[in-house]
Amino acid sequence: MDPARAFDPHARLIACNAASLVELRRQFGSVGLRNGPRTGQRRRTTTSNEAYLVRRLVLDLASKHKLMFPITVEHGDGPDFVILHGSQRMPLEATEACPAEEGRASALQGDEMVPVGNYSETGSQQAMIDLRDQLQAAIDRKRQKLYAAEENASLLVYPNSDASLWVRLFRRRQSLPFLRLLQIAPLTTLYVFWSDTRFFVHKGEAK
Repeated sequence: MDPARAFDPHARLIACNAASLVELRRQFGSVGLRNGPRTGQRRRTTTSNEAYLVRRLVLDLASKHKLMFPITVEHGDGPDFVILHGSQRMPLEATEACPAEEGRASALQGDEMVPVGNYSETGSQQAMIDLRDQLQAAIDRKRQKLYAAEENASLLVYPNSDASLWVRLFRRRQSLPFLRLLQIAPLTTLYVFWSDTRFFVHKGEAK
């Protein structure tokens, strides 16, 4: 099948009692395998963004035994996902961290990440400061939701801004030193999508 035709911008990421990584991938099928362009007839949607990000997080956590089989993934709204693994329940919200005026092309559609903005003059340290503030702003939007407190939800954030591109390309960061200073309560865990195979994790205070 033509990959372009296989992409459904409205398909939700779903699995039911998957007993292994192989079964989990089989049930996910092509949903979230790739994302669509920002414009055009088959452009990406909020649903396809969520599916792309969470597919990778779930497979990463399952491969590291952070999620226990069998695994069920429900793709809904408020929160965006409910993940049942073993005997546990993990509500999960997914969002991006990017100023609206930037609207960067990003790894979500496989574009080459070319740094822009004025950080060549202000330096990569300013990019780190801006990235920290953008992540906190994205967290603050979500931690005010009722489900954040009532359902012990986690949050997956994709930093998709000029600042994040500069930090990725020029600082070659293997960690984000400010991560532990971010305020996430009452959310339980923050996952930062850094690449297809790398997530930074910050745990909130135990409840």
